[in-house]
Amino acid sequence: MQQRALIFLFIDRCARLSEVSKIKLLNVDTDNNTILLDHTKTKRERVIYFTDFTSNCLKTYLNEINNSNRFLFRNVQHNTPLTYIGVLKVFKKIRDELGIEKFSSHMIRHSYGTMAYKKDMPSLFTKNSMGHSRR
Repeated sequence: MQQRALIFLFIDRCARLSEVSKIKLLNVDTDNNTILLDHTKTKRERVIYFTDFTSNCLKTYLNEINNSNRFLFRNVQHNTPLTYIGVLKVFKKIRDELGIEKFSSHMIRHSYGTMAYKKDMPSLFTKNSMGHSRR
């Protein structure tokens, strides 16, 4: 269930891999479908929103894990935070299982930005939701 929650969180919010791997349990609010990202590339906290579907995935995942670790995603064998490399391995495993050549968190992020542009989403909304700096 961790892989499903992880992938759908990327699809919903196009967060950076480094941001998702650092999500703390206390920053996850499944009642309001929000997560506070307090470790970002821009060094600014931001709130991301996710769909009810992802919320259900997260709730199921949260019921399966213990709370002895403060991070949302973790290495199942050692109960340690899932590292950047650990997230890359999840994507590689899924890519291999599906038999596709290219599949990464950055591809999801790029697709989000492209679709937002094609759907004429306000650029300020897209910029803020993707965590781009406010310059």
